[in-house]
Amino acid sequence: DIEKVFEDGSKLTQVQKNIVQKYRINTKEGDIRWVEDRKTSIFSEKGDFMGIDGIVFDITERKMAAEALRASHERFLTVLNSLDATIYVSDMATDEILFVNKSMIENYGRDMTGEVCWDVFRGESGPCPHCNKDQLIDGNNNPTGVHVWQDKNPITGKWFINYDRAIEWTDGRLAKLQIATDITERKQIEEELRISEEHYREYFEENISASYISSPEGQLIACNEEYRKIFEFDSIKHALDTPITNFYNDSNE
Repeated sequence: DIEKVFEDGSKLTQVQKNIVQKYRINTKEGDIRWVEDRKTSIFSEKGDFMGIDGIVFDITERKMAAEALRASHERFLTVLNSLDATIYVSDMATDEILFVNKSMIENYGRDMTGEVCWDVFRGESGPCPHCNKDQLIDGNNNPTGVHVWQDKNPITGKWFINYDRAIEWTDGRLAKLQIATDITERKQIEEELRISEEHYREYFEENISASYISSPEGQLIACNEEYRKIFEFDSIKHALDTPITNFYNDSNE
């Protein structure tokens, strides 16, 4: 660092100014330390350069902490980019998007970092009515844990299960982290199953003939109203409690 230090320091001999330099030094023990050097050039009333007034601070621990934080942040982003989920981080105060992972960029076709979440993700003209930011922190702005919810995105038309939580971003800002998994296919299957069950129930209940479902041993699992009437049961429950084999002339049939 010595060349840069001397280069910047030499400018102090030319004009009165203050500078702050951060550089490494070698101690007598052979260790490397980081220092912050604050310098002010001194000139006489006639404008002659007289010297430099400086004060030096050891900032090694601060540098190490900043480097550890930077490395931790990079590892964190690497993990988020490797997940098979759409992930974004937004400023809790301004709704500015601070980060989107690779999967989300692929889904939306571009990087939305720097834009506003409710605009690009929801097509809203203002904060989303259902936004859960207030649920992610307590009265002292401490994170309250993970909030899970499902929703159909109006931009992509896909269903997602969302895992939201408040985190502290690398610059100290309180931020919202959302990890969303696409459950569109599951929702489609659930809807198809619901429709199928509905059609089956309508057929079963409205059928004018006696319909029933039984186990191989003859235990009733389900029956309709017409079955109850034909076999003269008091109720559907009574019918279900009576094995169908009770009506056979020969119990071995």
